[in-house]
Amino acid sequence: MDNSSLFHAVLLSLGFKAYMVGAREYGKESSRYAGLTHCLNIAMIHNVRHAVDVYFGAKVPVMPLKLSHNQVQQHLRPGQMHAPYGSIYEHRIDDQASWIAQYGVPNFELLLEDIRVLNFTPSRSSSSLVCVRLTQQDECYSSSQPSHDHQAVGHDHGVETKTVGAIDEALFRKGGQKKWERTLKDEDERAEILSQYFEIHLTRAEPRAIKGTAADISEHRSSVSREMGF
Repeated sequence: MDNSSLFHAVLLSLGFKAYMVGAREYGKESSRYAGLTHCLNIAMIHNVRHAVDVYFGAKVPVMPLKLSHNQVQQHLRPGQMHAPYGSIYEHRIDDQASWIAQYGVPNFELLLEDIRVLNFTPSRSSSSLVCVRLTQQDECYSSSQPSHDHQAVGHDHGVETKTVGAIDEALFRKGGQKKWERTLKDEDERAEILSQYFEIHLTRAEPRAIKGTAADISEHRSSVSREMGF
């Protein structure tokens, strides 16, 4: 939400007519829209409402998304995106795949005072993934740079997307195709992935700070085991 607030100030300073809105992320497992856990901007471009988003992982709209009925736009190739009802953002990995809802946008403006209220609980809670989730995406249009893992990635061309998040998962895509996906066993393995693929080098104290929070891999596995009755 802080990123969207900053981007909102940038849009206004450039002369755009824009306002912030909240978004309800769609959960595939729960098959429902959740609370207002995301924030983006609506900008008027040629008197047409466009969603402009700056932080939603690999499936974030990569260009202004026209909020009009069933107008398909290009995402990172071969992906596509659209807003079929003018208020629901959907994405698919290619033109043969099914559309998957990402979030819905309620039709009311968020003020900076609203952002402060929405940020208050996550900023003070270690049980909230909104503030403690470790996730990173890296996109590279140049194929001249060597990959960290030639055997896993291969030598095909296209956009490289590397993501680590969702508690214990790491994922590598290239040209819209999944090259590998790994379930992380512990904090040491996550730190290794961050260092090798994202050049993010954690200090000794930082992994210890994750212990006991919602992002702790061991805590996540324990909660899953309890839910399954193990």
